[in-house]
Amino acid sequence: KNMYRVPPEAHCRFDALSRSYRYYIYQHKDPFLEDRAYFFPFTIDIQKMREAAAVIKEYSDFTSFSKRNTQARTAVCAIAESEWQEENRQLVYSIKANRFLRGMVRGITGTMLQVGRGKLSIDDFRKVIEAKDCSRADFAVPGYGLFLQEVSYPAGLFV
Repeated sequence: KNMYRVPPEAHCRFDALSRSYRYYIYQHKDPFLEDRAYFFPFTIDIQKMREAAAVIKEYSDFTSFSKRNTQARTAVCAIAESEWQEENRQLVYSIKANRFLRGMVRGITGTMLQVGRGKLSIDDFRKVIEAKDCSRADFAVPGYGLFLQEVSYPAGLFV
């Protein structure tokens, strides 16, 4: 909500230290959430999804959650936060990392929903990550539930 002078050599993507995303899910029809969150009317075990969210922080190679034909040279990301919360009758997945791969947050979210539905165990979830094969992840969640929350830059970049 302000304007800052930025050095000419600064880069909005490559100078960022971290990014935070949130994915919103609702389970009871609400016309005000349509196109702002994913309607997922199935029974899910939020505790299992929280366990899966914690597992994410144990890994650094997220090849399984990257869409194909990406320009990324590496699939290594440092996850600082990964958690499910309940807010205003919605489930919200929050994740923060130094970088993300193409489709990564949607792939992680969709795969964790499979854990929540009981279609994957926590061990199966680990196997998806360790397989380094994007065909094992579930990217079927829509983009309109995903929001970029924050991008952090080094102190002093904005003058």
